[in-house]
Amino acid sequence: MGSIGDDDNGRLLVEIMDKYKVKTEYYVNKQEPTGSCVVLLKDNKRCLLPLLGAATGFPTEHIKAHWNIVEEAKLLYSTAYFVSTNYEALQLVINHAFETKKVLWVSIPMYLSLIHISEPTRPLYISYAVFCLKKKKKKKKQNKKKKQQKK
Repeated sequence: MGSIGDDDNGRLLVEIMDKYKVKTEYYVNKQEPTGSCVVLLKDNKRCLLPLLGAATGFPTEHIKAHWNIVEEAKLLYSTAYFVSTNYEALQLVINHAFETKKVLWVSIPMYLSLIHISEPTRPLYISYAVFCLKKKKKKKKQNKKKKQQKK
């Protein structure tokens, strides 16, 4: 599911997906062109610059109208761009994944800062930050207790 423009790139995307038998339910945005991506390659490194285009106009009503696809899916995937282009639609999918215990994979671009995706104006209750906490060593406390018990 996604949004494409009413243009040659959108039609090409549909053609390719059909060729490989990928089921799609695209919303056709008549106001914006199909999104594209500039890719810069140097040696074994790459840099991507997405131009979201029609993706910025993906309506929540479209996902609701095709909700059966979400329900039938075994694995759910979304780009993080939905956080800023249609948070409501993404939240529906997040809630569904949580309630049904389905895997939801959200790809987050490395350049998307934590400050950007956790703005206080967004009603986002899921944190994209992962913190690794190290357990404190208990040896010092245990040694003190042992010394006190011996006295």
